[in-house]
Amino acid sequence: MLGKGWLSPWVEGGTFCGSRGMALPILGLRVRLRNAAAENFAVMVEAYFVDGSQVERTNADAVISAESHAALEAFKLDIVPLKAVGKGASPVAGRGRKKTA
Repeated sequence: MLGKGWLSPWVEGGTFCGSRGMALPILGLRVRLRNAAAENFAVMVEAYFVDGSQVERTNADAVISAESHAALEAFKLDIVPLKAVGKGASPVAGRGRKKTA
């Protein structure tokens, strides 16, 4: 996420993502698994932003960003087997809760 409502195109793992040459901060992210990995695993994300806000562990199927549109500082990805949480069930109940410092 490079701006409000402005997402960069999907990129493959290990490929540059961002605003090459434009000096824009990354304001959020969205992560997905593909093919067999998507059928067997879910991606859980925690994200931390420069204004001190954070998004607790949440499913990565939506854009993860701070309500304040602060720049992304760090994130943690967990890859969780779907069978550990029940087939077809979401790995977490509901969406992630947003916190402010």
